[in-house]
Parts: sequence; C-alpha cells; structure tokens
Amino acid sequence: MPAIPYYWTPEELARDAGEARRIFVQQRLALEDDDRRHYGGVLDDGVAAAMRLVESTDGLRHVTGDALRERTVLNIARYATRSLISLDDLDTLTNSCFGAWVGQSTDRGQRPTAAAFEAAAGIVAPRLDPMRAPWLATGQAPSAEEALRFAQWTGSILAASRLIAYRRNRGAQRQEEATRQAIVAAGYAERPTPGRGFDPLAHLAPASFAGRARSVGGASMDVPCRLRDGHPSGIEFVAIECKESNSSINSRKRLFEVSDKRTRWDASGRLPNLNRTVAVLAGVYDLGELAAAQQRGIYVVWEHRLPDLTDFLR
Repeated sequence: MPAIPYYWTPEELARDAGEARRIFVQQRLALEDDDRRHYGGVLDDGVAAAMRLVESTDGLRHVTGDALRERTVLNIARYATRSLISLDDLDTLTNSCFGAWVGQSTDRGQRPTAAAFEAAAGIVAPRLDPMRAPWLATGQAPSAEEALRFAQWTGSILAASRLIAYRRNRGAQRQEEATRQAIVAAGYAERPTPGRGFDPLAHLAPASFAGRARSVGGASMDVPCRLRDGHPSGIEFVAIECKESNSSINSRKRLFEVSDKRTRWDASGRLPNLNRTVAVLAGVYDLGELAAAQQRGIYVVWEHRLPDLTDFLR
C-alpha cells in the first residue's frame, strides 16, 4: 500500500510534527514584511474611519443612528467599545443584518432599517472605552490630540484583529492550493461543481476533485475528491480538510473540527460507504492529539509530505 491510509507510529508522528513546527516558525518569520504591510494598510483605513466616527458623533458625545449610517463608521464603532462587539452579536441584539451590510461594496443588497441603526447606537454609546475617550467623563469635546490618539488606538485594534484573520486565510489558501496541486500530480482533474446542492457522487466523476470548498451535510469540505475506479485501497471518496495550528492547545481544536465535520458528512448519507477523511496538517501539533485523531479514523497527511497524498491517490 502507498504511504496513506496509514497509522503513523508515535516515533513517526514525533518526527514529522517536529519538522512541521520548524517549517511553521521559518515561514512565520519570513512573512513578517507581508504582515507589516497588511497591518499598515488596515491601520491607515482604521484611523481614518475612527476620525470620521469622532467627527460624526460630536466627539463621541452624541452617538446616533444617523451618525453610524456609513459602513466604515459603523464598523469601527464596534472596535471603539470596551470589548469588541461582533457583527453576529450586533445582528442578534438589533434583529438586523449589519453583518451582511458591512460586507457589501454596494447598496444593492440588504440594508439595516433606521430603527436598527438607532438600536446599534444605543448599544455602542454606553460601551465606549473610557480609557481611550477620557474626555467623555467631563462632557467636554476632545482636543485634536485626544481625538487623534483615540483614532490611532482604535485603528490599531482593528488592524491587529484583521491581521490575525489575514494570517489564518493566507495559511488556508496556501494549504488548499498545495493540496490540489498534489491531487493533480496524481493524474486527477478539477471539475466544476455547484455552489449549492453539491452531491459528491453526482457532480464528481472518478479521478476528479472540486476546485473549491463545498458543503456536505451542512459542513464545509475543503477539497472533495473522488478516487479513480478500481483504486487498490477500495476507497471511493476522500474528504480532505486543510488545517494549520499555531500551538499545541490550538491543535486540539483544529483536529476536533475535522472529526466533527466527518460525523456530519457521514450522517448526511451523501457520501459513499467507502469514504475516508484526510487531514492535511501544518504548524504545531500535540502528539497526543495526533494519536487520538488517528484513533478516531482521521488519516493524517503533513503538508511538507504531500507527495504521500499523491502516491496514495495514484
């Protein structure tokens, strides 16, 4: 049999987990310039938005629905509070659609009502961070220096939050692209698949894979792949998940995410009985969690050993 499906021994897991950690550290340090550029760009936009928030609310003293009707102003207002107000929380608390609206680039989609903007203002105003806006305690308008300091501080919180998400997405995109290249190297072809109503067997011919993540049983699958007919393993389909972890503690969450998805995929009844779940891993992983994942039936493939996946698919 090729290298996978395979139950890695503790010694093999330790060897490859150590190599994955070394590569993760090397890549993270090498990408510092990219992180700096991304942070700086978001910071500039965040500071500008925070300054507009200060101006539209009379120095944060009159936070009204009308003052929050600009997307960037509403969004930065969430970061001006003592703790971040997520868009999901804001939608729930106001029974509105701020999450969808903030993510739009035009006015053609959903837009919160005037009542929703007023409700959002009522949530933001009493939660403004007094440390960043000390003038609110006196009722006086902020000085130019105070307003700028508030804007820079708030913009930096936004930029740091966006950088975390950017790093996560950057790693996911790298892993998924590398995984698809490994599948192509095995002689498989990418097939167009519908964004909704994806049926692994109906929409994927033997020896093919989906070029984008697709949902099965309400759970997203990074790389659905149907094996070639007569594959020596007897397996017909593999659901491939790409996971990067930055700590041993985080690795537990990442591996349980894979297991949870596998349960939902199996329960959907849309996969062939002869299917397996593969986790393509990069970064830092706890050896005990890796062993437990294997015991739950997850096939472990390391990103730095993707030829193992290619060999298996052939």
